[in-house]
Amino acid sequence: MNSGQTLSVGNRSFAEPWRQEYRALTARESDVLQAQRELVGDMLREHCGVYSLPVLRSDLAVLQQIVDDSVLSPQQQDAWAAVGIVFGDLLAAELGLEWCAFSSAHGIEPAIQSDDFALTLFPQRIVRRLVEEDEVIQFDSLMDHLASHLHELHERHSRREPKRLVTAT
Repeated sequence: MNSGQTLSVGNRSFAEPWRQEYRALTARESDVLQAQRELVGDMLREHCGVYSLPVLRSDLAVLQQIVDDSVLSPQQQDAWAAVGIVFGDLLAAELGLEWCAFSSAHGIEPAIQSDDFALTLFPQRIVRRLVEEDEVIQFDSLMDHLASHLHELHERHSRREPKRLVTAT
């Protein structure tokens, strides 16, 4: 899904449109995500005595231990981003989402997206924002909220009337 827009500031319009694009992850981007998963795996082994990454919703409690045991400080944003990737893996498995890359004028960020493009989530951003805003992180409740939102979007989408083609005669 691509969309191009022209950036305007004041009365000045820039000729170069900026683009937002969702695309498949490159091999290098997939390797970066894998390194982040390994970082979380190391944290879980060292601090929680857990020797495998969470892969199912029932494993959310394992990821929650990082929060509950204060394994990370709020300043460890890169580590929190890695936790976001593992949470994204759990969301993707639970909600039938796929990893993709979102690129814009601000850079490239991993995201998970539904196959009909109705929902795109940025798990790293979600986790980092909760930490930055000193919000309580409850992964189970957060997953419930996001699953409910996805269900609502699919309901709305399925109730839409199909677009009719208008032909000139």
